[in-house]
Amino acid sequence: MEPFGESTLKGWQDTIRNELDLVFYVTAAAWPHLIKSGGASVITTASASGKLGWASVGQAAHAAAKAGVIGFTKQIAAEGGKLGIRANTISPGYVRGPGTATVISPESESYIRNSMQIDPRPLTPEDIAYTAAFLASELSRGITGEDIAVDAGWTAGRP
Repeated sequence: MEPFGESTLKGWQDTIRNELDLVFYVTAAAWPHLIKSGGASVITTASASGKLGWASVGQAAHAAAKAGVIGFTKQIAAEGGKLGIRANTISPGYVRGPGTATVISPESESYIRNSMQIDPRPLTPEDIAYTAAFLASELSRGITGEDIAVDAGWTAGRP
């Protein structure tokens, strides 16, 4: 494993740009429209990695970017509250889907499911989508500034 995972300055910069800066740019572009709407829900995506480290994977830039997304979202929730704008983050754990199928071996998936998740069923993209649909709806109108873990208990089960 290379130090910090993203071992080059370019790797660090690319990760921060693609995982944190893009969240800022999209939100900044949408902000005037959100204000005009009089009530909106901003939903960002972070990661369980933004809340805790993972010794077997070098992912310093990914963890830093996702922690930044969590902090950014809490701040825009505070700033947007009086404007009727809610903001929440979804932090997935391991999700089985097209993006992970090419980089996670069956052995690694088995390790993740058996040792890092309380609920050993693999999460799917739909699990994340259901949470986003709830956060976008009026059913969640009292929720803002929160980071919602959709991680099958990974962060709950870690010391």
